[in-house]
Amino acid sequence: MNDLSQKYAGFERLMDEEEVWRDECLCFEDICRKLKIAPAALNGIIFHELGFYGAEVLEIYRLQDRFGDRGKNY
Repeated sequence: MNDLSQKYAGFERLMDEEEVWRDECLCFEDICRKLKIAPAALNGIIFHELGFYGAEVLEIYRLQDRFGDRGKNY
């Protein structure tokens, strides 16, 4: 697994296991700092994998939680 794949896996872990998205003060750039990766680099792989940018993914998690849709596939 290359470094970028490891960073993406770290993003998944932070979002799914640690649920960092619950912290409303946390932004995508904060997550990138935790992972020690430039936001543009992580955005690139997230967009490639999901079709969304990192900040959009963060907002989707929050909205799904707010409206009771966590776990649904869109």
